[in-house]
Amino acid sequence: MFDRLKKLRRLNNSKLTDDEYYETDANGRGVIDVGAENYDDIFSYYDQNCENVLDQEFDDFLRAKADAIPEKEELAIHFHVANPTDEKLDEIDGAVKSHYKRELRALNRELHKNSMFTLYMLIMGIISFGLYIVMSIFWDNPYVIEIFDIIAWVFLWEAVDNHFLRRKNIQDQRLKIYRFVRADITIYEYKRKNNNPKLIGKNKKAFNQILKLATQNDTTTQKNKKENL
Repeated sequence: MFDRLKKLRRLNNSKLTDDEYYETDANGRGVIDVGAENYDDIFSYYDQNCENVLDQEFDDFLRAKADAIPEKEELAIHFHVANPTDEKLDEIDGAVKSHYKRELRALNRELHKNSMFTLYMLIMGIISFGLYIVMSIFWDNPYVIEIFDIIAWVFLWEAVDNHFLRRKNIQDQRLKIYRFVRADITIYEYKRKNNNPKLIGKNKKAFNQILKLATQNDTTTQKNKKENL
């Protein structure tokens, strides 16, 4: 137990609990840089209506990057594409906004269902509690009375849990999605990043060993083929 507390204390004192570094633009928005040399990779190839639906993997990438930016901050998504044009900007902006507006509408419907379910549970709880009181006064059957007491509390607790706990999760998701709807989207020219020479230098020895083994294996294979012939 004490060892666990020590580990938690070291974790809390480490930099691992700090917020992830993120860049901001001139307006204070958290920046998400997207490198897409192949412009079509942004969109799903399953769509047949030419509506430029976002690719699921790309959507997961945006959400992961947005999670590193505090929710109080607005988002700025910078797309780096080959040969950027105003037409590409309009297509990307429209696809991103449409995608997350659809999700926002779905969450709004889920929120409405949550409200109706809460109301239903509350009404059933009040009715059950009323029956419990009436039976307590006019019916001397402790078993049936106890059953209605339990039923009433189950309905009422379900209403409270659904409204204050599950509803909060839906609201949190709505706020996250709304940041993408309000995001500022710009495009830039894609620039291929050069390999890090330091990284290559560190792995040069290992690379040479792998290349040597591969060459030896290839030589052995060719020798075996000649012997078989």
